[in-house]
Amino acid sequence: MLSKVVLCLCLVAYVSAHSMLLCFDNGGLTVDKLTLASGKNPCNAYPRGRIKFDEQGDGFTNRPGSVCGTDFGTAYPSKYPAATIAAGANFYPEWAGRNHAGTPNAGNVQFFMSKVNPTADPAQSEFNSNLICDISYSNCNQALGSNDAPCTGVCTIPASTAPGKYVVQWWWEFNPGELYSNCADITVTAGTGGTPSTPSTPSNSPSTPSNSPSTPSNSPSNTPIFNTPTKCAKDSDCASTGICRITGVCVLPTDVTCGAGTQPVFTISTTRAVSSQSNVSEIITSSGSKVLAFVAPILLVIVALL
Repeated sequence: MLSKVVLCLCLVAYVSAHSMLLCFDNGGLTVDKLTLASGKNPCNAYPRGRIKFDEQGDGFTNRPGSVCGTDFGTAYPSKYPAATIAAGANFYPEWAGRNHAGTPNAGNVQFFMSKVNPTADPAQSEFNSNLICDISYSNCNQALGSNDAPCTGVCTIPASTAPGKYVVQWWWEFNPGELYSNCADITVTAGTGGTPSTPSTPSNSPSTPSNSPSTPSNSPSNTPIFNTPTKCAKDSDCASTGICRITGVCVLPTDVTCGAGTQPVFTISTTRAVSSQSNVSEIITSSGSKVLAFVAPILLVIVALL
């Protein structure tokens, strides 16, 4: 009879030592804001099978041989919704202190995450390959008593996490080989990091033409600058200038640079009359002795005819 009583007492102590994740994200409540017994504080998103805590109390713990304690695909009732969280965002879990809220050697709780879009709960070895959070178990509000003390911390979904479905495992090893765990099914959305640059929108307004006159270029042109010459037989045939060249064409109505581009030969000014042979040197600008030798006799004939 005594052995049965001792066995029952040991079972009670074992049950009260159980702990579990009761809230996946309380929205940022710190320990001092968790003013109710564990499992009764405000919560935004819950672990899988959370309703079983209402039904079973501390029986809501990991069963032997299961990494999550409840079956993959268990539905979430509207009272206990699953989490939707952006990559890079924080979440604030809550677990029950269960007589270890003030225990110095209570260890840490750890959070592991599955690969994206799993079709079953991963093996523990796969969970162990992706640790996302490691925080002190004893970060609890002990004012509510060691057993009912709510405990919390802050964790982060890695910013590099691809959007999709994931299983997150809460895991606590109190003594070597004495393990407790349960899981939350979450949806990760695209992160809220850097804002992509917005491409510039082209303006529909027509460009306003400049009213400033264009400045003529001083660069020499390779295009001949002669106008089409007017043929003549005598000076009276040249209405603009009154000068008929010996070659049978009228002198152009403006100062004329003979040649083209960067190789002018000579310049004839038609803005004043040629009255004497002495003016020949004033109206001829030579760039080569051969040119003067050719042009000078022609001009002397013109002057003699005047």
